[in-house]
Amino acid sequence: MKKLNFIFTVFAFVALTTGSALAQTTIDASAEVQSNLVASQEQDLNFGVVLQDFTDGNPTIDPKNANTTNVVDDANATVGFVKVTGTQGQGVDVSTGSSVTLTESNSSDEMTLTPNYNYTYDNLSLAGTPANAVEASNVQGGSTLSMTLDGGTDTDGINTILIGGNLTETSSGALSTGTYNGTVTVNVIYQ
Repeated sequence: MKKLNFIFTVFAFVALTTGSALAQTTIDASAEVQSNLVASQEQDLNFGVVLQDFTDGNPTIDPKNANTTNVVDDANATVGFVKVTGTQGQGVDVSTGSSVTLTESNSSDEMTLTPNYNYTYDNLSLAGTPANAVEASNVQGGSTLSMTLDGGTDTDGINTILIGGNLTETSSGALSTGTYNGTVTVNVIYQ
């Protein structure tokens, strides 16, 4: 019995050593590090003063140049600014919801904002006026705006998103007087 075990062990050893083959190769590994993408509010979107009913047409503010339509007093009207900081030359997608509800705090009255947006390579801040919008036409809320940070004009990796839009009534009849507020959520991601 001992002899049989010895022969079996030798055969197993031979099978392990004569049946193996080794091949090796290498691959390169790399990773590109980009700046964290940061979006920050620089200026609120404000339509100024509008009438209680929109019989003359929906109030609008153009994000490219802050021009208003169907606004009674636009002295305080401002285009919304969102600063986007990241890696210079990197593609970024921007989007908002298709509509936002603005509510008057002392009543149940509402109006709907449909955002429109554009962007500029300029670094705009509070009390600034839109200038040098890149796109020929604005993108409507619910759609994606694709942009390149800086577009090669400088190396700080900063663009400003310009936000405007138009207002619509959600019910018939005159709206209650007061201030209507809501929040536009701006989504920004690397492509």
